[in-house]
Amino acid sequence: QQQQQQQEMLLQRGEHQPQRRKSSRSPSPREVLPRDVYQQQQQQQQRQQRDRPSRSPSPQGVLPRDAYHQQQRQQQQQGQRDQQRQPIPSRIPYPQDWQGRDEQQQQQQQKGGGDKAAETVYSALVRHALRTTGAEAVDALCKWAHVEHEAGAMSDTPTHTKNNNTKAAGAAAAVENSSSSSGGGGRVMDLVKAPPLSPAQRGVLLRALPSDAAAALAAALEAIGTACTIRDALDTLSHAAEVLGLRLKAVDKKSERAVLAQLRAELLGALSAEHDPAAALALVVPLLFMRATGKAVAVPGKTLAAVLARCSSGSSSSGRASASGLSPEALASVEAFHAQVVEHLVLMGGGGGGGTDAAARQARLAESLAQQLPAMKCLAGLEQDRE
Repeated sequence: QQQQQQQEMLLQRGEHQPQRRKSSRSPSPREVLPRDVYQQQQQQQQRQQRDRPSRSPSPQGVLPRDAYHQQQRQQQQQGQRDQQRQPIPSRIPYPQDWQGRDEQQQQQQQKGGGDKAAETVYSALVRHALRTTGAEAVDALCKWAHVEHEAGAMSDTPTHTKNNNTKAAGAAAAVENSSSSSGGGGRVMDLVKAPPLSPAQRGVLLRALPSDAAAALAAALEAIGTACTIRDALDTLSHAAEVLGLRLKAVDKKSERAVLAQLRAELLGALSAEHDPAAALALVVPLLFMRATGKAVAVPGKTLAAVLARCSSGSSSSGRASASGLSPEALASVEAFHAQVVEHLVLMGGGGGGGTDAAARQARLAESLAQQLPAMKCLAGLEQDRE
């Protein structure tokens, strides 16, 4: 009745508001419980969550916080007691342990040093081969391209243009002279055996060639100076030959043996006329390597010792002959000859400090090397060929 009376009074005043619709959701604990009781329950739940251990519950259930920490302390104390009962190992290893470790470290160092030394020798041999044989091959292609281009251009050019081309090709006169002596296969051999070109002569030849041929030859020239392997340089050289209309055939076993025989004859001919011990040694070592491996190698002066070691690797300690047909004593004599040549060159360069002692030592070494030179030539196979 009071509510009805209040609604009637509100209607009379014009302040009546429609009654809100009750929510269908369940009342929250704050709406049901008093405020102090609700806060007390929340604090109790927070304490329970804080006291709950972080580990997974045991089969018996979750331990209280104090019981869990007590169990952890007991386990730590038990571990310390067990560690105290065990004998303490000696921190100083036995002498045999030190010796084994030192030997292992020395073997690893020797293995790593051997690999680095082999890589250094290989890089030096590759650079030397590219700068010598590789440069000769590129020069032969340059000369061939110049001769072929000049022959085609002169046949299709008026007379006044021919005179201008003749004046512009003054730097390549050596190529023209070497190639005009014969034709066919002899012409190619003349180009190969002609003196090497200077950088200025190569520049003149490349500028006179068509753009595609000049670009291919320029790439080949760059490859012989920057290539890391022989295969990379050969690929670039083959591409340059294809651009010029040539095809580099793969060398078969028969052709390889013929080339090796020709190269050996050339080295022996140069060795027979050589009287300088250092220059003779530079010819003896490739000949010995050719006998040991059946392959040719261009050896710079810094790698003579490594190539000699490769030749002597086939010899056994029992005194048998190696794969090169030389006994260990003969190879040892070549190594001793190499050591004396190095010492003689050092003394000639003033490395001995000067004075009468250095001069006398240099004279004795020169005399000893001159006496050993015929034996070195015989080991290289010169006397056998003469017979």
